[in-house]
Amino acid sequence: MEKKKVNNFIFVIGFIVIVGLISTYLILSNNSEIEHSNTTNSSNTVNSSVEKYVDFTENVKKRAKEIKFTAPEHNIKPQFKVGDKFKYTTYGSSLNPKDNSGNINGILECMVEKLERINGTDCYVLVSTIQKSLPDNSPLKATISETKDWVDKDTGKIIKMSARKSMIQQNGKVIETPSSEAMTPNETSEIYGNIIYYPWMLALDDNFEMQINENGQGIKTTFVSVLKVIGKEKINNRDCFKVELRALDENKHVLLRENIWVDIKKRVLVKAETYSENLKVGEVNLIDYSGL
Repeated sequence: MEKKKVNNFIFVIGFIVIVGLISTYLILSNNSEIEHSNTTNSSNTVNSSVEKYVDFTENVKKRAKEIKFTAPEHNIKPQFKVGDKFKYTTYGSSLNPKDNSGNINGILECMVEKLERINGTDCYVLVSTIQKSLPDNSPLKATISETKDWVDKDTGKIIKMSARKSMIQQNGKVIETPSSEAMTPNETSEIYGNIIYYPWMLALDDNFEMQINENGQGIKTTFVSVLKVIGKEKINNRDCFKVELRALDENKHVLLRENIWVDIKKRVLVKAETYSENLKVGEVNLIDYSGL
């Protein structure tokens, strides 16, 4: 039952990390679960995975109604510039320490493509592409996921997002999912992001703390996520806020714990490590940054 709760939590939050960091692992683990199922099932399973991926973005508003949270005021505007490029390595593993077949490595690249006006608002367009290599025994060789996020130039809120996914079979055949778009509900604009950036990063200071309450789908319980700045550290030669994310069940038991390092000046992800109890099950690292 606890594993079911964890998987449900990952899916609902997750695109807060593919998706909720809220951060990175919440996304990575959800995608890893989908891709790992492809290693043991037929092409019909591949099709059902496509449908599940599209369904996530189509139901953003429905899930958003279940989320309650408090968001501190931002203390800085978005620090993006058109032409900024970020490159990360990603790693996600199975929650079962004896199961290595679900371990997936990937490369994430994000670019601030342009400024675009959406509903009268000037937005940075963030284009993120993550390519994951899958095990040799998988019917899939790799997956490529692309997301676009429109970030309000002044407030930093996510105005709109879109997603598409390609799955490359071992024989070279490419399966494309339909592109999907969604306007982000104002009620949850602090939560949704694109792995490297979430609006709440603009509110970070020494006293930052934020709580997110989630009504579990199909489970009569309430999950609580707590984000809190626990210090400052230099990571990959960058001064960072260190943020701890804890996902708690109704008994205050820690289901998942994540350490997130956010660049103090640029307010983007530098590193994230996710743990299930004492087992590291996900990691993201910034390996290159270039900009105009």
